[in-house]
Amino acid sequence: RLYRRAAEDGLGAAAFNLGHLYAFGRGVPHSDGEAMHWFERAAGLGELEAFVWLGLFRAQGRGGRPDREAARRLWEHAARRGCAKAANNLGVLHASGPMDGRDRAEAWAWFGRADALGAAGALARRARLDTEMTDAERSAAVIRLARLTAETEAISASRHADTQ
Repeated sequence: RLYRRAAEDGLGAAAFNLGHLYAFGRGVPHSDGEAMHWFERAAGLGELEAFVWLGLFRAQGRGGRPDREAARRLWEHAARRGCAKAANNLGVLHASGPMDGRDRAEAWAWFGRADALGAAGALARRARLDTEMTDAERSAAVIRLARLTAETEAISASRHADTQ
């Protein structure tokens, strides 16, 4: 009840927590639809973790058909704003799936960004992926990681300037 009141008053963390309760049926009936509603509300209020969960729901097809592209867009939005979990999920997304949909260089770069942001296990995932890559893929990956780092740091600096 208190989370709902706070979420309805515009507190993003409360909306996220309410979504999490519905996602797992803790204290409320399990409902993917309600979870999505509250995660979307939290995302609209700037809660980056909500983008992670919305991406998971989209990737897994909870509340609809699986949509890897929608998951990618959600995670990329959060990762570019400094969310380590979203960056790690992007690494997993680009490293998995059908062979023609895999991009090891992109996965390596996102795992590198996730590691820099503090995601547990990202460095190990990147090292494992490194053993499968060609020299050309590795070179492309290093360039992509440098680009991602510069872009995400620029977004972070802009967000910091906006709050000043």
